[in-house]
Amino acid sequence: MNTKHLTDDELQQYALNSPDRDAAIAEHVHFCEECKAAIETYRLLFTGISEQDIPAFDFDLSEVVVKQLQPSPKTKLLPEDFFMYLFAFVMIIITGTMFYFFKGYMIELFNSAGNFAVYLTVASVVVLLIFLCIDLYKTHQQKMKAIDFY
Repeated sequence: MNTKHLTDDELQQYALNSPDRDAAIAEHVHFCEECKAAIETYRLLFTGISEQDIPAFDFDLSEVVVKQLQPSPKTKLLPEDFFMYLFAFVMIIITGTMFYFFKGYMIELFNSAGNFAVYLTVASVVVLLIFLCIDLYKTHQQKMKAIDFY
């Protein structure tokens, strides 16, 4: 006979009438009053749990969760957007003014350089700007998605 008491896991398996219980456990329970009392306590606990009503909310939980998962509606024009548009407008005005006042120098620069060098420079700048704008836009979208769900 086993002189050590059974573990909680063994007691619970025995209380649930598990088919994989060991004969040594059954023999120990037959002779040990303390383990027998623990098994009866577990059986009462399991019976009480099974007799309880299944808890239910008095509201639609899925509707509440879905409302929180949907991104919040964006307002038409935020102050941050206004400053971004203002900054872009000012930069376009400055660039246009520079081209207006220095167009003679720009024409001379492009006429003196070979056609291939001009095309290569312009193409490189355009491709670089496109990639930088795409990267900036993707980074901005990722940050906005992260903000919407908190």
